[in-house]
Amino acid sequence: MVNVIGKEMHIGYVSSETKLSEFWRLIEYCLRKQAKGHGFRFTATSTEIADLAEQARAINDFLDNGVNALILNPKSSDDPALLAVIAKAASKQVPVVLIESNLTTDLPFITVSSDNAAGQALVAELVFKRLGGRGKVAFFHGDTRLPVGLARKQSVHALLPRYPGIELVYDVMLDWCAPLDRRQVGWNCTRDALACCPDLQAIISSADESALGAIDLIDERGLRGKILVGGFNGLQEAFSAIHDGRMLATAEMLPGEVALDAIRAVANALNGVAQKRIIHTPVRIVTSDNVQTSVMESMEVIPDVIHDLVDSVDRERQLQLDVIATQTDILRTMAALSQAMSDIRDPANMMRNVVKLMRERFGLESAAIFLVDSSTTSAATSEHLNLSALSLRHVQAKAHNGEAWSSEESTAYRRGVEEIMTVCLQSQKVQSFSDQRGLQARGMQVAEGVCSVAVFPLQFARQMTGVMVTASCDALAFIDERLMIMQTISERITLAILSASLYIEQKKTTAFLDSILDNIPVSIHVKDVKELRYLLWNKAGELLHGDSRKDRIGKTSHDLFPKERADAIAQRDRAVI
Repeated sequence: MVNVIGKEMHIGYVSSETKLSEFWRLIEYCLRKQAKGHGFRFTATSTEIADLAEQARAINDFLDNGVNALILNPKSSDDPALLAVIAKAASKQVPVVLIESNLTTDLPFITVSSDNAAGQALVAELVFKRLGGRGKVAFFHGDTRLPVGLARKQSVHALLPRYPGIELVYDVMLDWCAPLDRRQVGWNCTRDALACCPDLQAIISSADESALGAIDLIDERGLRGKILVGGFNGLQEAFSAIHDGRMLATAEMLPGEVALDAIRAVANALNGVAQKRIIHTPVRIVTSDNVQTSVMESMEVIPDVIHDLVDSVDRERQLQLDVIATQTDILRTMAALSQAMSDIRDPANMMRNVVKLMRERFGLESAAIFLVDSSTTSAATSEHLNLSALSLRHVQAKAHNGEAWSSEESTAYRRGVEEIMTVCLQSQKVQSFSDQRGLQARGMQVAEGVCSVAVFPLQFARQMTGVMVTASCDALAFIDERLMIMQTISERITLAILSASLYIEQKKTTAFLDSILDNIPVSIHVKDVKELRYLLWNKAGELLHGDSRKDRIGKTSHDLFPKERADAIAQRDRAVI
């Protein structure tokens, strides 16, 4: 059913809570199991809960690597970076399914969520009834910045008018967007609630972790049996507390059902099947009457979860090794390029070596550097730029044998990518395309098999030096990380070109000054002020004193004359200084 396009479908899953929460670890396991059962390839990544930028980057990476669908658990409903990548997914027609979350955008997505309002109301009503409809209650409600937390809070407040004898003496929000120890947070909230109301009779928490923290303090103060505690999530330790009589109830979310609904939503979206925008998964209240059933159901999946966690650790370790290998290769490439760019005395050879290294290290079909020819073109700035009026000289290499292209080949290549070069130079930004049809639509004439092209501006202080054009047969050759590396390289190339130009100009200037000094009929010499060594000795000096400049350059008076005369010369020089 899901492979209607004739290829394997790939789901990318990004969660920010897998490392912190038992429930979200179960969600990932169940998603992986359901994805496999439906014939999907499934890849998961976990980010830090408070790092929204990292979450956005992880989603963007999935999109750049061609996933067919996304399942997400974003910790913000209106973060600009997150909304931007959701918009990118929509532009690529990649379905987005959110689990237990929501976004403030009109962009298309499906939300799969437990019936949080109903579950929290079931727990609260049970507590109120056990109190006989009268009593003092503390409520540690969900984070209202998230739709899940808001639904749980509103459900309890909506229930209160039906129980006028219930007094809500302490009402505080749990922070679910920060990497906090939620059990400790529950302990702290209970301490504050008891300080506010010493005769507290019940605590309702929108999370089991915080409910367990409340139980910890209740036990420490010898109040077991005097304060009822209700939770939400259905964690194993909460089941244990219910069995031992330390906790009244919890609303059990069903990760298997949530995962099944999420994978079905993905399959329907990929197959164009109409479905609801919000899919509610039922929850069940767990008390001492049915806790054994929940425990047994959970125990059935624990061995598989442990095995999945071990596999996840192995995958993460391999990923780290791959990252280290990639970074090592990048450092080696940068070192090789730095060495190639160090020979500013021979700019043409330097550029040939740079292009060759770029092509080889990045597996490019071709690489070319077009430089503004300063001998035939006036200075070109980004504000006054007409590529057709620029005289560009090329330094480039062929794909397979590294030979320099002929002038005819260079001209043909330039014509094929002239439009994208113009846009690159005028915008001062990297231009990249990873679609062969898109390249052809823009009139670019590229070699057979080339499906991605990237053009980098070579500029410094708004002075246009030229462009670097790279082409590859790999559609993913110019992903974000690769673009950043190559952009850094292009900046270094620009500085190397400018350094080479300055060296050449300095050499010309020095030769010009030398010719002037050699034609002055007066003996002229120059010494450094520190050691008084001869730095310059003109032709007139040679004729007057009868020795050549090579005999004097780099030497002091003491190297050339007797001590008495050398001391006198040195004393005179010091006096002048």
